[in-house]
Amino acid sequence: QKARVHQQLSDLRTATTFTRGLLHCGPDHHIVRAKVLALSRLQDLSHGDRSKAEQVEPVSIQFSPLEQAGPCRGYQVYGAVQRGGVDPERCEVKGQGLHSGSLGALCSFTLISKNKVEEPQEQPRVTVLHKESGRALQPSIQDNHDGTYQISYTPTEAGHLSVSVCVRSRHIKGSPFNVTVRGPLRSHPGIYHCCTFCSSGGQKDARCGCGGAMPGGYQGCGHGHKGHPGHSHWSCCGSISEKSECSGVKDSAPRNLLRTVAL
Repeated sequence: QKARVHQQLSDLRTATTFTRGLLHCGPDHHIVRAKVLALSRLQDLSHGDRSKAEQVEPVSIQFSPLEQAGPCRGYQVYGAVQRGGVDPERCEVKGQGLHSGSLGALCSFTLISKNKVEEPQEQPRVTVLHKESGRALQPSIQDNHDGTYQISYTPTEAGHLSVSVCVRSRHIKGSPFNVTVRGPLRSHPGIYHCCTFCSSGGQKDARCGCGGAMPGGYQGCGHGHKGHPGHSHWSCCGSISEKSECSGVKDSAPRNLLRTVAL
């Protein structure tokens, strides 16, 4: 903490000394040209000062004999002296709920506290926000009493979510997280087949969602084509998973590819 404070003071002195020298000694055209640089640097120092949040008295000091302390002369050294309490920089999150989800379906992930002690700790603060509408969701936070927390929420809108996870009033690594929420499950309007040429009854202008084509002027894909060689796929979107969600018509494929639906 002392080293961080000294660095912040040094940065502040350098920035203020430069700005004062520029205003007192610099010609007018130099002041105008350096205005953006000086203001930008001062704003960064003002907004980026987190010394108050970081200078937190530790609950305790502990020695963790099994904690990796890093390599030394080619050997992995164990044993580290750490401050007690949860360190936001060492927390991890795992789970699909931080990457994607479905509208109306429960999404969840796990927060793992790497540096935990026996003393009771402050519960993490989790904020879930729909980016498009700005509507906030109320997440559920369950303490597993083993240094981990189970966090869950249910999206009410399709689109994108912002999930912030804060421990001791500080964001953990990677926070806020961007989550994509899919809309209601879309069924495939096409057919599941390995060859659009066969499924269309041999029509020359029938196209497939996978974008594959055959030689000889045929627009649809055939057996062993480059896109999905020998694999069955949906004619509407090219997905090779039979029980998947329809991803819709690809931009590269013309709209008349849905001619194969009725066959």
